[in-house]
Amino acid sequence: MSIFLSHRSAFEYWRANDPPPGFEAALARPLSGERVSKLEVDGFDVRRFGVSTPVHVAVADANDRSQAKGLACHVQPGNAGPGVFVRVEEGLYVDSPEQAFVHAAALLSLVELVRFGYLLCGTYVFNCGGDGFRSAFTVLRPRLKRCASALKVRAGSAA
Repeated sequence: MSIFLSHRSAFEYWRANDPPPGFEAALARPLSGERVSKLEVDGFDVRRFGVSTPVHVAVADANDRSQAKGLACHVQPGNAGPGVFVRVEEGLYVDSPEQAFVHAAALLSLVELVRFGYLLCGTYVFNCGGDGFRSAFTVLRPRLKRCASALKVRAGSAA
């Protein structure tokens, strides 16, 4: 079974890690009928990627949500196209940077969101280890620009 990190866990992943080698969007997505267990998530030791508890994961259907302590399940819309996840390693996926940014918009203040956008697009980012800055992978800038220009203004939002 595959694990799909999402929402706050995806934010934490991208804040602490450069894109994995061979960075590209994956066709994988949560499948209906696959309930995530805490034991499976613990098997991946996502803490090594800077992900804290509760671990936020995407599931395909509300019936696939787990009530296990330390897990927060989010239903991935069925109309989300392929490529909204990036493969980290065998069986472990994370929201793409674009998807993580969209989810972060609901979690963070405007200032924190802008800071996260800079982190995704900048060439130097703060090292969470506390020893300054590190070089960052820069391919995210054009990807986020394409994603942002494809967004539509919705009723109730400012243009």
